[in-house]
Amino acid sequence: MKVYRPEIDGLRAISVMAVILYHAEFTVAGHTLLSGGYIGVDVFFVISGFLISQILLTEIEATGRIDFLKFYARRARRILPALFAVIFATMPFAYYFLLPLELTDYANSVGSSLLFGSNIYFYFTAAQYGEPNTLLKPFLHTWSLSVEEQFYIAFPVLLLILRRYLKSNFLPCVLVAAALSFVFCFVTVRHDPQQAFYSPLTRAWELLAGTLLAYYELRRGRPRPQPLLAAAGLILVLGSLILFGKDTVHPGRVTVIPVVGTCLVLAFASRENAAGRLLASRPAASPGWCPTPCICGIIRSSPSGG
Repeated sequence: MKVYRPEIDGLRAISVMAVILYHAEFTVAGHTLLSGGYIGVDVFFVISGFLISQILLTEIEATGRIDFLKFYARRARRILPALFAVIFATMPFAYYFLLPLELTDYANSVGSSLLFGSNIYFYFTAAQYGEPNTLLKPFLHTWSLSVEEQFYIAFPVLLLILRRYLKSNFLPCVLVAAALSFVFCFVTVRHDPQQAFYSPLTRAWELLAGTLLAYYELRRGRPRPQPLLAAAGLILVLGSLILFGKDTVHPGRVTVIPVVGTCLVLAFASRENAAGRLLASRPAASPGWCPTPCICGIIRSSPSGG
């Protein structure tokens, strides 16, 4: 039976607030607060990869199969209510305030988000992410939700094939896939930063980092809490949120910093150490606190995989 880990919800909460503050562009003495707040999305990708892989790997080990209907129904219950709430809430404002061309763009972005392809849509239609004209697009944030949903569609099938037919080579296969994704990300960001930002192929290594951790825990058990490593992971994440900026080449080599930091927190933080207690404290880990659950396609760390 899975044990609820409030420190994961606390890490999620920090990431959500970082993304919100990044878009709000709060400044103090001429300096933008959390100029690297967009890194919150990368933290979510690692968390998502970890939790989803944990659920799927456990089910495969226990039953030898995946209940795809149950899996996708659970994802739909988690995501669609919040997504529809955002759609219906923005419709009146879009109708009254947007010009005809803007309204057309809005309708297209709604349709692409419902089909979980908004990352593709914004790649072909939007300017550089973070520019003022893109931050006014109400569904721009769903690009990351689409990346995760594309991962959810393909990953369970591939995972089942690997565990059934290449069980002894599962770890090397995931490592190779993660390495190829990272190399593709590194190369692509030099020539087409927008593709590197929106493509699921350049983001897969972040999700697979969580998969590798989940696989390790399934085979060896969860590592013993390590205060120094947990604190180091939290520092890497917070440092990235504060020190990264709009000029940082991202995603790329530097993205390894928050990804490794997130993995360290997931592996070694618990209520037995300061980092874990900080993340598990209220209001950070309070269930359902997030006012904008669609921002990053959030999944909670509940035993059910929520």
